[in-house]
Amino acid sequence: MNNPEPDSEPTNGEILDAINSFATKTEQRFQGIEGRFEGIDGRLQGIDEHFQGIEQHLTRIEANMVTKSYLDEKIGDLRGDMVQLVRKEDGKVNAVVDALDEEKILPHQRVEVIRSHHVFPAPPSVSTSPA
Repeated sequence: MNNPEPDSEPTNGEILDAINSFATKTEQRFQGIEGRFEGIDGRLQGIDEHFQGIEQHLTRIEANMVTKSYLDEKIGDLRGDMVQLVRKEDGKVNAVVDALDEEKILPHQRVEVIRSHHVFPAPPSVSTSPA
C-alpha cells in the first residue's frame, strides 16, 4: 500500500488489493495444510492395513495355539499310556523272576533282592520257599 500522505484514507482499490493478497496467502496456506493432511491420511491408511494384517496373523495363531486344558489332557493320556507300558514290562520281568525262582536257577535270596526293586507294588504272593 503506497500512501503518499500518512493521514489519508486508503482507497477502495487499496483495500481490495490488501484483502485479495491476504486471501491468496491464506488460500496457499490452506492448500499446504490440505496436502499435509492428505499425506497423513495416506500414512494412516497404510498403518491401518498393517494392523489388519497383524490382527489376521494373531487370529491364525490363536486358532492353532494349544490351550492349557488341551495340553494337560494330552499329558495325562501320555502318562496313562506310559504307566500301562511299564506295568506290562514289570509283569514280564516278574514272570521271568518267578520262573527262575521256580526252576531254582537263582538262589531265593537273589530273587527277593530282585523283587524288592519293583516298579509297582506286587500283590502278596504265596511263597513256596521255606520260611
